[in-house]
Amino acid sequence: MPAAGSRPATTVLGQPEVFANVGITRKAHAAIAMRLLAGGERVVWFVPPPAEDDPPLGTPGSVDPPAWALPVLVLVTLTLLALALWRGRRLGPLVTEPLPVAVPADETTRARARLYRRAGDPDAIARILRDAAADDLRQALRLRPDSELTEIARAIAAALPDTTADDVHALLTRPVPERELLAHARELRRLRRKVRTS
Repeated sequence: MPAAGSRPATTVLGQPEVFANVGITRKAHAAIAMRLLAGGERVVWFVPPPAEDDPPLGTPGSVDPPAWALPVLVLVTLTLLALALWRGRRLGPLVTEPLPVAVPADETTRARARLYRRAGDPDAIARILRDAAADDLRQALRLRPDSELTEIARAIAAALPDTTADDVHALLTRPVPERELLAHARELRRLRRKVRTS
């Protein structure tokens, strides 16, 4: 502890490798640095200008990449570019091919009917039948595709004198039990046939 009015002691270190990252772990450099820096409340760090023959210093705290990093980066970039070109190539126009097997329409209908029966949802089956019949009736009567069922019923009643609009509307909207699905499908087919032949 210096006396009052006297100048504090100044310590000059002529070995900068003691505080450098490459030399702090050698010998007792770490202990020397800690004792020197902890000896007072103020530390003045003096770095002399580099000489002309000194090697350039890197950025403090930075780590130079290994020598193999650049070739690996170039190789990965070229591989990704080749993969993108391979996957993004034009495939050309579509080619139509004949079906290997021609399935008759009646077999398709029976197969779909079996699937609907296994589902056990008669309301959905009746709705599918009514929607198909309504679309067919719109085309036969030359109505708009978005025509309501009431409009279809009125048009059928006007085309068929022996049919009322209420009966047609009930046929296209009433719930159908499972045991009456076949009869309901026959009624819809009969109505479509009458409209087309009228």
